[in-house]
Amino acid sequence: MLDMEKQNYLSNLSQYEGLSLREIAQRSGHHFNTVKKYVDREDWNMEHKPRKARVSQLEPLKPVIDGWIMEDLKRSRKNRRTGTKMYNDLLVHEEHSKLLSVGKHTVINYVSCRKKELCKKTYQTAMFGLHSMCQTHTMLNRPLILRTISVP
Repeated sequence: MLDMEKQNYLSNLSQYEGLSLREIAQRSGHHFNTVKKYVDREDWNMEHKPRKARVSQLEPLKPVIDGWIMEDLKRSRKNRRTGTKMYNDLLVHEEHSKLLSVGKHTVINYVSCRKKELCKKTYQTAMFGLHSMCQTHTMLNRPLILRTISVP
């Protein structure tokens, strides 16, 4: 692909100087087909081909991994499984190992993203009004008033 300066040069030779495609090819040193491509072009925007949506090979195991993540959210932080541990657990289990056709880092990346999504949801639930605004303090047995924070 030629840079914009050369593309404009080729089209200007044809448009303003009235040279034929063969003369432009000889003068510029480019192949005839290249000259034809840039002289005949009307739309100078790059062609964009969107990617095809593919189904993840991890799809059959996502409910299992999500279940493990939900269990782990109930545990203390030190007792939770990492993405590597979940991958190893999938390998050990007979049914899951048959369905497992992805690499270790695919599982680790999915677990990381999914944990962030779930933690964000639980944080928003706790902070922005889906729980009652008044909770009882366990040590003092008196109400603890939480203020609402406006988020921009």
